[in-house]
Amino acid sequence: MKYACAALFFSLALCQGCGGQEPKQTTIDFESEADLDRLVWNCRTRFLRVEEFATTGTWSLHCWFPESDWPGLSFHDFPTDWSEAGSLTFDFYNPGADTLTVVVRVDDEEATPEHSDRFNQSFLAPPGPTSVLVLTSTVALGPETRPLDLTRIKQFLIFLSHPGHAVDFYIDNIELR
Repeated sequence: MKYACAALFFSLALCQGCGGQEPKQTTIDFESEADLDRLVWNCRTRFLRVEEFATTGTWSLHCWFPESDWPGLSFHDFPTDWSEAGSLTFDFYNPGADTLTVVVRVDDEEATPEHSDRFNQSFLAPPGPTSVLVLTSTVALGPETRPLDLTRIKQFLIFLSHPGHAVDFYIDNIELR
């Protein structure tokens, strides 16, 4: 009887997650250090959770990049199905004196390396805060020759276009909603 109860308990514990995979978190707000694990880290790039320029909660992410044509962020474990979301939003803070060009890029599973076969949208970020809103209906229309498949997103990036120097910025509240 003792073993039957233990087996039943063990089976129930295993089955708590049997309903399928947990949905991937649709917000990255840097309130947890675990959000840092969702970033793709590259050599000479630095990320630090800080309290400056947070737009939700206490923390934002301060990002430093060496001189590069396209410095920016890419993510692990971001949702691959955007079909139920209406928008992607994030808050960007430019501490520098120059206006930066921020680009949002989204690729689906069918995308080729060509610029015309993915979603790219640029935003100007003058010194100070900028809130970015991208409608998923616009993302779907990104490729020139076909609709982007919002149920099969392969990668999502936020990067700067040709800043011409080493650069830093703050970002917070990246949300698919």
